[in-house]
Amino acid sequence: MGHCPEQLPVGEEVPMDAGLSHTAAISRLRRLNPYNTMAAAAFAVALFHFTFCLLWALGQPILDLWGFRPAQTAISVPFIMSGRGLFASIVPIFGEPWRLPQEFPFYQWCVALFALVTRIPADASGRIVSGLFAIGTLWPVYLLAKEFVPTSARRPTFMLGSLWLFSPIVVFWGRSFLIETTAVFLSATWLAFYVRFLGRSRWQDYIPCLIFGILGGVVKIPAFAAFAVAGFLYTCWWGRRKQLAAVWPTFALAGVSVLAVAAAFLGWSRLVDHYMASNPLAALLRFASMPTRYIGNLNDRWSADLWSFALQSRDLPDGLGAAWLAVICLSVLLAIWGKTFWAVIGLLVSFLSTYLFFPLLHIDNPYYLVEGVLLLLAAVIVAAESLVERRAIPEALLGWGLFALAFGGEIWTTYNGTYGPHLFADLHNHPYYKAARVVAAKTTPSSVVVVFGTGWGADIPFYATRRGIVLANFFPPPLINQVLLEDPGRWLSGRKVGAIVDCTVFSNQETTVELAAIRDKLIATTGATPEWVDGSVAGSTSSSPGCTVAVPKS
Repeated sequence: MGHCPEQLPVGEEVPMDAGLSHTAAISRLRRLNPYNTMAAAAFAVALFHFTFCLLWALGQPILDLWGFRPAQTAISVPFIMSGRGLFASIVPIFGEPWRLPQEFPFYQWCVALFALVTRIPADASGRIVSGLFAIGTLWPVYLLAKEFVPTSARRPTFMLGSLWLFSPIVVFWGRSFLIETTAVFLSATWLAFYVRFLGRSRWQDYIPCLIFGILGGVVKIPAFAAFAVAGFLYTCWWGRRKQLAAVWPTFALAGVSVLAVAAAFLGWSRLVDHYMASNPLAALLRFASMPTRYIGNLNDRWSADLWSFALQSRDLPDGLGAAWLAVICLSVLLAIWGKTFWAVIGLLVSFLSTYLFFPLLHIDNPYYLVEGVLLLLAAVIVAAESLVERRAIPEALLGWGLFALAFGGEIWTTYNGTYGPHLFADLHNHPYYKAARVVAAKTTPSSVVVVFGTGWGADIPFYATRRGIVLANFFPPPLINQVLLEDPGRWLSGRKVGAIVDCTVFSNQETTVELAAIRDKLIATTGATPEWVDGSVAGSTSSSPGCTVAVPKS
């Protein structure tokens, strides 16, 4: 009888340099084991779905859900493409000096470069770049996986990539014009090289650690903060396994890399504050003017709005799917069995930390979840992989069951949760977009559009390709009078008001009585003729959504 190869346990691998030909063939079969194939198949589904949603959205205005932040990010890109506002971003919504730098414009640079090279419009380019950073985040995930499970790094990378790209919050906001996926990519890459440096003490890891850390901190500090907590917890675990006297240079350099991030963030914040202070409306958004808006207060950190509304009712389902409670509980229980309990707890603590650091930002802005949800999903995969890698069928089934529960919950929630009605909505009928097109058609390019009823978003100025004065309801009327009526020559740079727009789309943004009086006075002063522009958008809370566009007589 011929020789029969030994029977292989599922998922087992043999050394690549085994000499026998049949052993080499067996090694190939083992590398193509069903567990790896299952993970790759799930990832292929998630990647195809994410790419499809991204490509479908390319022809849509960047007014996703309610707009505001996407257009505010996008409006500086055309100026960057022409070589202006490379650092102090030109965001022309408050008047002279027309600059409103907030986060470091690394993402905007990438979008501008992509648009210049491909000739794709800026709004579509922004969606593509955001999507590419979402997919690219799997590179640092793979680097981290190689540190902890070097013989099977691809499988947990594919598993986490599947949950990341099918997370409802990532599916929706990851294909919008936002910096969030860029911030996650930079912060996760910093963490990957930080961990590699602690393990190897090589300059090849330290230099990227510095670069990606500094970029991550100045692009979006709330995103970096969560990954910094993960890095700190890992350092504590790493330090307990080492003799400090033997590794203190590595430890000190690792600490310096974090201090460099803090120094870069403080330096950038000073530049931002300088430009904000130079305009009376922008000055209202300075950290010194409203610190609680950025970091909240003690009551915000324990409020029902944060833990019950933002986290429990909204973010956990939008991040982890409908089965989030069962998935988290099972993850903790299986982590105890798989001896990864503290790793899972550390990732969960890192995810929750940013809610404590920036409570109001999370309460008011659901897209902030994108910045930390990768850590939450990683906790699930660490628990699942700890059982899958054992290769014993009963334990592996439990690990795959946890993954399937999370993945299935995400798929269901993507189409039946918060973002289902908005995912494939046609936004060309959005009142903001229609009003902007009217303004573009009836005004000169050098004019200024004054906007009420849209918060302080740049939606109408961006799509009208006009500079704007955008007035939120919390702006004090005396300051608005100063900019528009008392000294318009200074704050409008000698430009004329080309249109006055007032929108009623979301009830919480409808113009107050005090601002309505200023609007009416401005219309009367300029002799403008109002016309109603109606529209529709999923999620509108107004009974008759639309905008009044008043254009002064020539």
